Amino acid sequence: MYQKADFEVESKQDDSPLTLADKKSNEVIVKELKGLYPKILILSEEGTYFSYEERKRWNYLWLVDPLDGAKEFIKKNGEFKY
Repeated sequence: MYQKADFEVESKQDDSPLTLADKKSNEVIVKELKGLYPKILILSEEGTYFSYEERKRWNYLWLVDPLDGAKEFIKKNGEFKY
């Protein structure tokens, strides 16, 4: 995907970019974490929103940013983390 000449970029509510790589990475990471640690909840940048009222009762959580540096990923400059 990264080597593709062009790929679709969506905008999230906060105007930050969202690519298929973000979505697919999130799917893989969340699936694996749920399989390994089914009792620990997951808060992901690309996942379901949970209110603070709900989150404040959580003792543990996974905090996931599946593709850190989406703007750099889009520019294809190699300066992103996955």
